[in-house]
Parts: sequence; structure tokens; C-alpha cells
Amino acid sequence: MDAAVGESDMPRRRLLATLACLAVSTSLAPAARASFVPLGVVDGLAVNAISADGSYIVGSYTDTDGFSIAMRWNITGTDPPEDLGELPSGAIGSEAHATSADGSAVVGESLVASAGNPNLSVSEAFLWEDGTMTGLGFLQQLGNNDQSVALAVSADGAVIAGHSRAPDPGNPSKRVSEAFRWEGGVMTGLGFLADDGNDYASEALAISGDGEVVVGRASNTDPNNPSKSVDEAFRWEGGVMAGLGFLQDDTAKVRSEATGISLDGSTVIGNSNVDHPDTPSASVTQAFVWRDGAMTGLGFLASSPGPYQSLATGVSADGSVVVGTSKTAVGPEAFIWSEETGEMRSLRAAIEEDLGVDLTGWTLDQAPVISADGSTLVALATNPDGEIEAFVTYLPEPASGLYAGVALLIALQRRRRARD
Repeated sequence: MDAAVGESDMPRRRLLATLACLAVSTSLAPAARASFVPLGVVDGLAVNAISADGSYIVGSYTDTDGFSIAMRWNITGTDPPEDLGELPSGAIGSEAHATSADGSAVVGESLVASAGNPNLSVSEAFLWEDGTMTGLGFLQQLGNNDQSVALAVSADGAVIAGHSRAPDPGNPSKRVSEAFRWEGGVMTGLGFLADDGNDYASEALAISGDGEVVVGRASNTDPNNPSKSVDEAFRWEGGVMAGLGFLQDDTAKVRSEATGISLDGSTVIGNSNVDHPDTPSASVTQAFVWRDGAMTGLGFLASSPGPYQSLATGVSADGSVVVGTSKTAVGPEAFIWSEETGEMRSLRAAIEEDLGVDLTGWTLDQAPVISADGSTLVALATNPDGEIEAFVTYLPEPASGLYAGVALLIALQRRRRARD
């Protein structure tokens, strides 16, 4: 697509995505009742993403030979996790990181033989569709230092984001991570935030529903020391990577990253360092929501004397519900934050108090993944037998019909890409 068409289409794409978020349907959104359902113990299970309708989760599990294998699991049925395999080169090992809205396209990384040394294995980004895993290649073929990882995919599965090793702009003999956007078989580097002669690095961690907005983290000039670099959350759109700043730029260790994005790309979530509430000379990490140019901290589950930390890892399609983990006196706890209440609650409390479920013996200490409408959450937890087990919880639906909007967006995007 030429630049002129891309620029003229941009407002329309944003509008379509916004309309999709607001669309209401009584038939497409899943009608699961509020509940808490253990999914069974699976060796080495990792849960990294969930489809928009809450039907599929993706991640990895450990097979009988001890290898980590990318998986897709339809949690609405009775079948075990589906083995997605690996790319046909190098050592056995793969992991799925994200899925399209309907679960039909899965992206991640798989081990392959290094071009510079067949005895060495490196990670290559992949796209899995219709039972076939396809390698996406690398920004540049560098020999022993090759690497690419796909971490996010658009709602229709056509646009993928992640990072790949590339030459350092300040030192071509050095390799750094550069964020990429893949579409139509072409992987394009998104560049870097800073050109200050310090460190170069960028990684794409999430993508909007239409694939036009990418967020992540990149090295930028330390606001307190121009000779050093710090990680800063970024938002990329229309060929421009812009830093989102920090919750606090004068804390002991300045840092921020963007870890999720709403369907239309207007809301970004992530984490940023702030002063320790009780010891200002130290820094702690706090989850944030960024919208309309403003970054707002979500607080912590713990109060004085702490411990303090919160990490935002997932967001609903309309940006109104955020999930993650926060430290408490008993250790990390999964949390859920609602824009409606402005309150961060432990997921355990939400399930026990709102659903009336007795979670005695369960430890909910890992971040959940969240469906588009914010009603379906899946996470790993320690069950009463001391084993790591996945569970799904269906909360009262906060945004009726939102998945229908995602389905509409997929259809519109597929028609647009076919026309282009």
C-alpha cells in the first residue's frame, strides 16, 4: 500500500475500530454464567493469551520428552491442549504468545538452526494457521545472532508485531533488539526512540485490533542523565514511534513499558517506576493506564508498610478493565482493575465476594489473560493439592456485546485487506 492511501485511510480505520468497540449484539458474545472452573493439571503449562470470545487460550506445555511445545486449547470443550508443533529446523521447542480474535491464527517463536552454525539453535517468529506453522524470518540474517519473536497479532491475524535482532545503528558490529511489524510476508523494523549515541533497543509487546498501532518499550535518554539510557513505553502509529513518558521521571530508577492496548489503540496499559511510598530514595513499579496523552497510576493492592509493586499485563478491548499482579504481605496476587470503580481488587476477592466461590486452598498469584469483553479470565494458580493448575472464571459481563464489535472489526479488516 502506498503512503498516500495509508494516510487517507487512517481516520477511517480508527473510526471502524471505535465503532466495532461500541457495536452491540445479543448472539455472538458468549453467555457463560459467572463461575470458577479448574481446567486440570497440564505439565509445564504456560498461558499467554486468550481469544476475544474467551474460547481459546494459547501458550505452551511440556511434552512427555520434556520439551516445551506451543499449544492452543479450546477451554469450552473437553479436548486436551492442541500441539502446534515447531518449525522444521533446529532443536525441538516452541511457544505461542498471542492469538487472533477468533483463535484461528496463533503467533509465537520456535527454535530453528542458526544460519551461521547448524549446531546452534535460535528463535524464529512464527504464524500458525490451519494446522501449518510458518516462519516469519528475521529483520536481517546475521549468522549466529539471529533471533525473532512474535508477541502480538491483529484481530484478523494479518498483522504481527514483535522484535528481532538487528545491527546497532551506533555500532554495526553490535546486535540489538528492534521492534518489528509484519504484514503480507514483509517484516519491517519500527526503529528506536533515541538517537543520542547511547543504547539502542526496542521491543513491540502489543498491537491494536486493526494492526495499525503498536506499543512496547524502547531505550531512550535518561531524563536525569543524558549520557545514559532507560526503558520507556512507546506507541507507534503511521511510521512514528513516540515515547509515552513515565509516571515519575525523577525517581531513583526511571523506567516504563507498555504491555497492552485497547482494540482501537486509544488506551495503553503498562508499568512505570515511582518513588517507594515509604522510602522515597527507592523505586517501585506501578501499573498504569495511558489515554489522551495522560499516564495514570493504578496503585497497589498493599498499603503501608507494603510490599509495593503492581504490574499490568492485560486489558479488555475497550480499555475499561485491566488485569495483572500486585505484591501483598502473602506474596504476589492477581488483580483486576475497573475504570468504572477506579479500584484495584485482588482477583481472589472478586471471585469469592462477587461469585460466592470458596477458594480455600487455592493461591492465585499469577496474572490472568482477559477476553475482549472483560468477562472471561484464565490464569495459572496453585490448587489445594499444591499443583499448578489453570482455571477459568466467568465474571459478570461488564461490556455487553463487545465481542460482536471485535467480530465486526475482523470482517471489515479482511474486506479492506482483500481490496488493497
